[in-house]
Amino acid sequence: MTEFTGLRIGFDAKRIFTNRSGLGAYGRNLVSSLKEFFPRNTYVLFTPEKKLQGIDFDEKGFEVITPTRVGIRWFAS
Repeated sequence: MTEFTGLRIGFDAKRIFTNRSGLGAYGRNLVSSLKEFFPRNTYVLFTPEKKLQGIDFDEKGFEVITPTRVGIRWFAS
């Protein structure tokens, strides 16, 4: 029998990194609380950009992913 190593859970984290209050504050509290109560899981935060300064999820258990435009070609129609 294998040991449970935790889940990998993804969130649309745009508001976490762009709104200081409202949905941004709610999202930050949500993922921080999940990490506190379920530390075995890895929380993947997808965001198009990081607008707010001082919002860091660099600790173990969080992974922040922002899109890159490398290799994309735009074609005229």
